[in-house]
Amino acid sequence: MNAKMFLLPVIVLPILFSVACNDPVENGSAEDRSPSARSDSGESKPNKGSYAYDAAFLKKNTSKSLELTDAGGNSKVLLSADYQGRVMTSTAGGNKGTSYGWLNYDLIASPEKKKQFNPVGGEERFWLGPEGGQYSIYFKGKDSFTFPNWQVPAIIDTVTYDVVNADALSATFKKKASIKNYSGTVFDIEITRKVQLLSTENIASELKANIDPSIAAVAYTTE
Repeated sequence: MNAKMFLLPVIVLPILFSVACNDPVENGSAEDRSPSARSDSGESKPNKGSYAYDAAFLKKNTSKSLELTDAGGNSKVLLSADYQGRVMTSTAGGNKGTSYGWLNYDLIASPEKKKQFNPVGGEERFWLGPEGGQYSIYFKGKDSFTFPNWQVPAIIDTVTYDVVNADALSATFKKKASIKNYSGTVFDIEITRKVQLLSTENIASELKANIDPSIAAVAYTTE
């Protein structure tokens, strides 16, 4: 049995406000694949924990990363086509600002993929369900509902999405897939994912509040 499935857009509005700078934090090793000590221009490498560090790391260890940024270069959002258009991190403080997302450096840098699920981290992603029961898309038919048999579909784990549109403020990703559920029904789907950076005016409008000019903020919608 085949069925067509259309994914309804779900809009998420994460908003992060920055009022102070944090010291760089250590978030894993993968030192052999971290950004080099100095760039070609001779500049010192960015501090771990900064947005620039994570941007350089992803550029070095993935095939396609994209950056959304405002005109002032302070609000930035880093996306990855390798990880299904996931928001990997963001900042309200420019390249030297704190990186708000968490990255699993060792797994991202590893050439090997985990069999069941690859928790590479990030800040915002989408998920499919149901995970359990007779209509689950995480278990093969007749398999018992136990963890060893649980398998995250590749379309939301390891598949790289196509970038169909991108500019400074938004990016759109697409991918087609076929998924069979526990009961044997096959769903032919096309996923379209859009991430858009919001301006300060957009943020104030969404929150229905005034934002003091001294407050640095970054916000985006995903659908």
